[in-house]
Amino acid sequence: MTPSSLSILTDFSVAVVGFSGIVAALAYQGSRFAPLDRFRVFTLLLYALCGAFGSLAPMVAQGFGASEPLYWQIGAGTLSLLMIGSILATFVAAWQLPPADRVKLQLYVWVLVVGGNAVLAVWLAVSVVAAPGPGPIMTAIIWQLFLSVLLFIRLILNPRPVSSE
Repeated sequence: MTPSSLSILTDFSVAVVGFSGIVAALAYQGSRFAPLDRFRVFTLLLYALCGAFGSLAPMVAQGFGASEPLYWQIGAGTLSLLMIGSILATFVAAWQLPPADRVKLQLYVWVLVVGGNAVLAVWLAVSVVAAPGPGPIMTAIIWQLFLSVLLFIRLILNPRPVSSE
């Protein structure tokens, strides 16, 4: 496997970002985002972009002349840092929600988001030193895409009050 093999995941991540932008624009035309929906859109974009940039890191390293194990190490380290940053950004965004909206956040989503990202970030960090290769990177990127699609579906299926004009 080569770093260019990850380009399909980059394309999928960008597609999720694009579709979520379209859905958000159509769903909230002429109205304001509710804080909880703004949080969901933010985290959806955060994980999709984390997957996109994480999948580009090995390709960029290879483009600068890095050899076989080194570009996987750079990719794993970069993606690990991006995932840790996404965990922190999720906590900050959740903390900024009004308390009434904060209690609406589901526990299983927190377990998936924080727990899954933390486990994968540690696995990526260990793979930088112990066993560099595409496996942890592919798993982490697919996980980011899974989270993005899950939040995208929740955004679409979330009931919104009908505005009377």
